[in-house]
Amino acid sequence: MTRFRFSLLLILLIPLVACNGPRPFVREGDPDSLQITYAGDVEATHPIARGYCERYERRAVFLRADGEIAVYNCVAR
Repeated sequence: MTRFRFSLLLILLIPLVACNGPRPFVREGDPDSLQITYAGDVEATHPIARGYCERYERRAVFLRADGEIAVYNCVAR
């Protein structure tokens, strides 16, 4: 009976994991610029760009969004 409950729980929880959706991630980057792949709202890329550029003691400046890629420059403070 325990194995059945565990299997049922897995069957019910697996679709919930898929509902989380894709998250933005750094596709390509160097100390001067970066590209972030995203789905949906480009605003979700700003915290990622800010954190990436801060590693190089720079600030992120949004350039453009081309389809599903947001492009930023990392400029000196």
